[in-house]
Amino acid sequence: MVVVDLQADPIGQLEDTLALLESHRILVQRGNEPLPGSDQPRRRPCLVVATKCDAEHSEADFQAMRELLGDDLPMIAISVRAGRHLEDFKRAVFDRLGVIRVYSRPPGREADLTTPFVMRRGATIEDLAGRVHKDFLEKFKSARVWGSGAFDGQPVGRDYVLQDGDIVELRI
Repeated sequence: MVVVDLQADPIGQLEDTLALLESHRILVQRGNEPLPGSDQPRRRPCLVVATKCDAEHSEADFQAMRELLGDDLPMIAISVRAGRHLEDFKRAVFDRLGVIRVYSRPPGREADLTTPFVMRRGATIEDLAGRVHKDFLEKFKSARVWGSGAFDGQPVGRDYVLQDGDIVELRI
């Protein structure tokens, strides 16, 4: 995340910050390019956060900055003082990290919605089973999913791709 102040040359701040990161061989992920593999361990997802969007002319300044820089880096304008766009900011950070929250549900009981498993986007039931405990991975028999499936309690296999907010019941 790169934070810039809309009231103090935000484009200059962004360019300086990106140059500093690059001088330390830390590259940011641009546009919609996929997250890099192990061959590029220092390339990181980036979100440009423009602060003080509650100030006079700040919306116009943000739009001008967005037009000049294009869609190369995702950007969001926020105001902590006024509480503007903070929910959008939370969602943008979460999306940019490429993670999902998955909740476990013991058979016959309610799901624990207070402590999710945080998984990479694209994770499967098999990945979750291994994360819970190696016995769940080795002795896996079946799973049921509530949330993104066609219907609540849908039986799924090991290769089912999990979605954010899914509730999963694993059986061994």
